[in-house]
Amino acid sequence: MDIKSANNELGKRIRELLQDKSMSMRHLSKLTDIDTATISRIINGKRKANLNHLENFAKGLEVPVVDLIEAAGYRSKDNEEENRTGVEEELKYTKKLLAAYQIEEERLTMENIEQELKVHQEYSQTDEGRRMIITSFKEKLKKAGSANSFVQQLEDMYHRFRLQKGTKTEVTLLGGALIYFILTIDMIPDYMFAIGFLDDVLIVKYTMFLLKF
Repeated sequence: MDIKSANNELGKRIRELLQDKSMSMRHLSKLTDIDTATISRIINGKRKANLNHLENFAKGLEVPVVDLIEAAGYRSKDNEEENRTGVEEELKYTKKLLAAYQIEEERLTMENIEQELKVHQEYSQTDEGRRMIITSFKEKLKKAGSANSFVQQLEDMYHRFRLQKGTKTEVTLLGGALIYFILTIDMIPDYMFAIGFLDDVLIVKYTMFLLKF
């Protein structure tokens, strides 16, 4: 996605959110401490939003920051092929974003991601784990935003798991990622508004990478 297209996509998304909430740019300015002129330029595609802008927009508009990151072009939709290098780059990006929130997350490593997934994969194959996924997924998904490929991937993973579509190994991988997403307390607790789903994005990306083998 080029800069111009990304700017237009983000502007469109912010405009939709403002309309949904019956909120003016002036009111958003008060909520975010971003002047109205800057908001207008971002919405009209004349200025690229930085991470600080996205953080404040997410808080002011009450949406997960992942909703706005993609729209702003920080994650290219033209590079969807998953690989371990891509996941590691995503991990670096996530840590950079956490630093903007003055959060040091030492637990957020590839080794811990793999360990967390292994535990959840095993649990997903128990009757209790399967029941948790079937009964809790849709309600949890409502909190994850709506306009990003992360949500679309989660929905696809859920349907594949529910239908047991794939080999036993593939279904186990899907179940592990879904359990991780559903649980509130993980490497970045989901109650940390706006950034709580950043680690879930990593888990989904890594699982998509594993499913390609």
